[in-house]
Amino acid sequence: MDDILTKLQESLCHQAEDIARLSDEVFAQQKEIKRLRVELSVLKNDVLASKTSADTEERSGETDQRPPHY
Repeated sequence: MDDILTKLQESLCHQAEDIARLSDEVFAQQKEIKRLRVELSVLKNDVLASKTSADTEERSGETDQRPPHY
């Protein structure tokens, strides 16, 4: 009976360590996801800004001009 109890205690201890490691990993992944979301938002804003800039240039006729090397 003591053998079974010892094995169960060891198993419980290992499970607690595994849960702590998994919790730390989930926390690290949440931080990374948050950072990536911020980065994605910045990139989206950059793309939208450059698209808006290109649309404005098209409407103003700047794209119809010859490049300076002609």
